[in-house]
Amino acid sequence: ELASLPRLTDERIGMGLRISELLLTSCYQAQPTMFALLVFQMVRATLKHGINVSSSDAFISYGIILCGAFREPQRGREMAKAGQLILEKYEFKKSRATLGADGLIYYWTAPLLDTLLREGHHLGVEFVESRFIYAVEGLIHHWSKPLRDSLEPLREGNRLGMECGDIESAGFNLDFYLARAYYSGCQIGGKAVTEFIDGHIKYQNIEGGHSQRFHITSELDIESYFLAFKKLRGVEIQEDERDFDGILAVAKEIGNQSLHGNIYLIRLDLKVFFGEWEEAAEMLHSAGNVQDALFAKYSGVRWTILEALISIQATRFSKKMLTSWKWRQRAYAMLTSWKWRQRAYASVKRVRGWAKKKNPNILHNLHLLDAELASVEGKKKKAISHYRDAIVMAEKNGFLQDQALSSELASLYFDSIGDTRQMSIHRENAIRCYSEWGATAKVEQLRTRTALPTTVQPSTSAMTTCTKTIFT
Repeated sequence: ELASLPRLTDERIGMGLRISELLLTSCYQAQPTMFALLVFQMVRATLKHGINVSSSDAFISYGIILCGAFREPQRGREMAKAGQLILEKYEFKKSRATLGADGLIYYWTAPLLDTLLREGHHLGVEFVESRFIYAVEGLIHHWSKPLRDSLEPLREGNRLGMECGDIESAGFNLDFYLARAYYSGCQIGGKAVTEFIDGHIKYQNIEGGHSQRFHITSELDIESYFLAFKKLRGVEIQEDERDFDGILAVAKEIGNQSLHGNIYLIRLDLKVFFGEWEEAAEMLHSAGNVQDALFAKYSGVRWTILEALISIQATRFSKKMLTSWKWRQRAYAMLTSWKWRQRAYASVKRVRGWAKKKNPNILHNLHLLDAELASVEGKKKKAISHYRDAIVMAEKNGFLQDQALSSELASLYFDSIGDTRQMSIHRENAIRCYSEWGATAKVEQLRTRTALPTTVQPSTSAMTTCTKTIFT
């Protein structure tokens, strides 16, 4: 029905839609609130005045908002389909051209076709396809289909963008590809990552200042994932390489909120995998509101899962402080425990809401969160049942790293209740999964550490700092 709307004839309105379309990507990265306002304006103008080439982006972006803000993945996919039908029905895929000489992208209408072809212009069908793929696969489809199903389309989107000179879209496809490979549990040294590296080498070899300006954001995101891989494998970074703080400084300098949020997410993910719960709690608090910066991305989903898990762990070690601190400090500890518990429940509720919408990528995480909550509340049978389901579902759906994490946390729980046999079984399973994933540094940590993370008594000085930070 949306694709059947009449063509837009008012050139003034068409120019306004085009300007809004050009602003969408920048606003999404730097001003997420402005992104939503632009989308609503574009959709309203299209419904009132008719369809032009920018209408496809309007409906796809509206689908992104439906998925990310209103938890309506089915309607979001319908909007993406509407955007695709508009491109196909009115042949808007053939309404763009790329100048080969100066690298600029120009838009043309049918009467200019022969002139453009005679002058050697390259038709920009690939430009539209590359942009469409990263928007739909990167921000819409992960709400309702497995993460790994997007790997091949994103790789194709990168290829199309590279071929037509749309470096920005090529970079976003590459960025989303690596994020999918990382969060879906692909082996760090496996085929998916190897294919990504091949694409990244081509991407880095692009010449020209114009191209460099376009792909700096994707390049910094990619650097962050490479740093995570090195950390997991125990590889030291080189002196001439940026660390996380260096990338964060650049993100702040260019005002890119999306990049800023993604860096915090990756660092938080590493803190969780290495069992650095106190530092994770402090980082979670200092990061502020990252959800807006990661709007509609799977990264935002992952952040909520980690937030819930860290908050539950913080509740656990806050309870320990009640028995180790002096009575004057116990009031702070009680308040801290209550705050973390409320934050944990709120995050788990959000994850449960996504699970009810049949998101296939988070069910194993929900079982792990339920297991951790049950362990804190002393519900032994419920905890054991959910740990088992978390491990089984993570294995079934290929989330190797989450299978390892669930096994590790299960081993800690069995250790806490004195079941040394199950503790050993789950710990060995965690080592096997981490090893298969390629996280050799984590495997070494598990093999050599004598005291595991959640059984370690948190230091009074460290937790005093964290508590004061939270309440000041």
